[in-house]
Amino acid sequence: MEPKTKQYLLVTVVGVTLFVALLRLSAVLAFAAKLIDLVLPILAGGILALFINVPMTGLEKRLKSLFRKSLVLLGAGGLVLTVLAEAFSAPLVAIFASYDAELYAMTVRGFRLYSLTFLIMGVNVWGSAFFTALNNGAISAAISFLRTFVFQVAVVLALPALIGLDGIWLAIVVAEALALLVTAAFLAAKREYYHYG
Repeated sequence: MEPKTKQYLLVTVVGVTLFVALLRLSAVLAFAAKLIDLVLPILAGGILALFINVPMTGLEKRLKSLFRKSLVLLGAGGLVLTVLAEAFSAPLVAIFASYDAELYAMTVRGFRLYSLTFLIMGVNVWGSAFFTALNNGAISAAISFLRTFVFQVAVVLALPALIGLDGIWLAIVVAEALALLVTAAFLAAKREYYHYG
C-alpha cells in the first residue's frame, strides 16, 4: 500500500472514530438536556399560572411581586441544576462511556461545559412563556425562534471553528446567553406597558 493511501485511510479511520465518539457524547448530553427540558417548562408553567390568575385588585403590585419571585426561583433552580449536573457528571457519563478512558474524559469535560447552559436556559424558556401568558405571541415567538434556531445554528457553525472541540460544548451556552440578552431586552422594553417591573 502506498504511503499516501495509508495516510488517507488513517485520516478516514480517525474521522469516523471521532464522529462515532461525538455521536455517543451527544447522546449523553441529549439525555441530560432532555431531563432538564422536562423540568424547566413545568416550572415555567407553574409560575405562569400565577400570572394568568392574578386578581384585578392590586394587579400591578402582585405582578411586580410575582415577576421578582419568578426570576429568583428560576435563578436558584438553574443554579441547583447546574451544580447537580457538575457534581454528577462523572457518574452519569460512566453509565454511557466508561469503556474508553479517552472518550470518558472528553465526555465528562463536554458535559461540564454544556451544563453551564442550565444556569440561564430556564429564564429563556420562562421569558417566552411569560409573554405568551401576557398575550404577546409575537415577542414569545421571537424569543423562541431566536433561541432555538437562529442563535444555535449560528453559534454551532462559528464557535467550534474558533476554539475547537470546546466550541461544540459551549455553543449552546453561548446561544442561550444571546437569547438571554434578547429576553432581557424585551422584558426591559415592555415592563412599563405590562406594569411588572
